[in-house]
Amino acid sequence: MIDKTAYIDSIIQKLKLQLAELEAELNSIDEEIGNETKSSAGDKFETSREMMSQVRARVGERIEAIAMQLRNINQVEKQLNVVQHGALVKSNRGFFFFGLAIEKHHFEGNPVFNLSIHSPIGQAFANKTKGDEIDFRGNMYQLIDIA
Repeated sequence: MIDKTAYIDSIIQKLKLQLAELEAELNSIDEEIGNETKSSAGDKFETSREMMSQVRARVGERIEAIAMQLRNINQVEKQLNVVQHGALVKSNRGFFFFGLAIEKHHFEGNPVFNLSIHSPIGQAFANKTKGDEIDFRGNMYQLIDIA
């Protein structure tokens, strides 16, 4: 079984790196907006500033989403015996972490699927315990371990 604390730490580090990259991008956009000078082609200037403002807003939304994910992952229970929010599950079909809905993350040579407990497969796994079997969309999953 994967060490859950080490796995969560690796996710936190990945999220912090993404956050730092987005904050650098935001600073770059702010600098670019500040350096933009009004030209005689006023419409071109206004269009350029509006486009940069929209990009800035999207980056800001991504920053807030990652900040929320960091808050959520820090509230995960360290040890669980039943599948619920925060459970790390080893099944016959791989590892699942039901804490964050983010891309697949490789840890200690194992791919780990990061899903919300509210996702369809999360609902199928919810409240199951070690040894349970689940039929999800024609695929059988046996729960080998839960942390």
